[in-house]
Amino acid sequence: MSPVKSFVANNLLVKNNNPDSNDQPPRNARVLFIRPASYSFFKALWQTLLSGLKPCVGVGDTQKQAVPRPLSQKEHKALDKANKKALKQKKKADKEHQKQLRKQDHT
Repeated sequence: MSPVKSFVANNLLVKNNNPDSNDQPPRNARVLFIRPASYSFFKALWQTLLSGLKPCVGVGDTQKQAVPRPLSQKEHKALDKANKKALKQKKKADKEHQKQLRKQDHT
């Protein structure tokens, strides 16, 4: 890498301090990476780490995806409740679909 590129990256792109100042919350990221079947374990591990590091360092479009603050306990409960409700609806729909398939097989 040329010295000019290094200078630009170090001084303009990459943020050195986390948080940037004492009155701001630290940058953090929620990391969720679902491993495709074609990825090896180490490639999936690297992609997971990279997806969490990019927003914290402030590189690229991932900075927009960075979480501005951690979720409160109330928000966690609401999110868990919504996830459980969606899972329950999915199970109910799957059960109904299986019922319809059995009905078709008998006729």
